[in-house]
Amino acid sequence: MFKFAIITAVIASAAALCAPGEALSARAFTESDSRVIELGGAKRVVVIGINGNISITGQEGAEGIFLKTVKSGTVENEDEAREISAQMEVKVTRSGDTVRLETVYPKNYRVKRNLIAFLVKRQSGIRMDLEITLPKEIGAEVTTASGKISIFGLNADVEADASSGDIEMRSIGGKIVSTVSAGSIGAIDIA
Repeated sequence: MFKFAIITAVIASAAALCAPGEALSARAFTESDSRVIELGGAKRVVVIGINGNISITGQEGAEGIFLKTVKSGTVENEDEAREISAQMEVKVTRSGDTVRLETVYPKNYRVKRNLIAFLVKRQSGIRMDLEITLPKEIGAEVTTASGKISIFGLNADVEADASSGDIEMRSIGGKIVSTVSAGSIGAIDIA
């Protein structure tokens, strides 16, 4: 009973120090963007994610790589959301016949938490989901640290690696290699 009273007193004291409405609240933000990336003779796409789902769909007749990004997270205020979102991007590089798409997150992003958030273990987080549509004949290599990988409708070789997250593949016409550390792998209609 004594411990409960102390914890309640600490929470009440911390809540009194916070601005009204901010003690246990956080602000969610979501921002989406899309663009088309020219193939330039590419035969393979490498996608590297850190935190977020990655979905790749092969499309007959597609002439480029359509990339939709959805940035989201929970932060303390709108200014922080704008600042973080502006620093999140997908870096596009080319090497030979490969286009590389790599998610970039803010450097030195530190989770800011007030005392109440610390006590209830609420923590800020950011993520970037990628939705990619590309020609069916383009091979794909996809890696993410945390998030689900979905690959559908490619008539080429596919590699998928998730440290923490599920991998789902369907209607793949080439060789597949897939590994997951914590999650499951599902494959349907594989040639």
